[in-house]
Amino acid sequence: MRESHQITTLFFGETKEIVGTSCGIIDLPAECTARQLLDSIFDKFPKLLPLRGSLLLALDRKLIDLCDYTVLHHLTSSSELAVLPPFSGG
Repeated sequence: MRESHQITTLFFGETKEIVGTSCGIIDLPAECTARQLLDSIFDKFPKLLPLRGSLLLALDRKLIDLCDYTVLHHLTSSSELAVLPPFSGG
């Protein structure tokens, strides 16, 4: 049986408005790729799909390279996933 964890997922800015909450829980395998993280987020929170190409994810306060689907991220029950809206600045 594959080990999994319930990961606290935090939403900020536009993502918080879209899902209607500032946090949620996602079940994820103990080791997963960026693609698996994204797919799990969109499975649980499908209203975020329009932002698919512009979301940023941070795992335990470190940004994830969403273009690299080969890196395995090691999760624990204390891991925290942040879903960030696109940033703009000036």
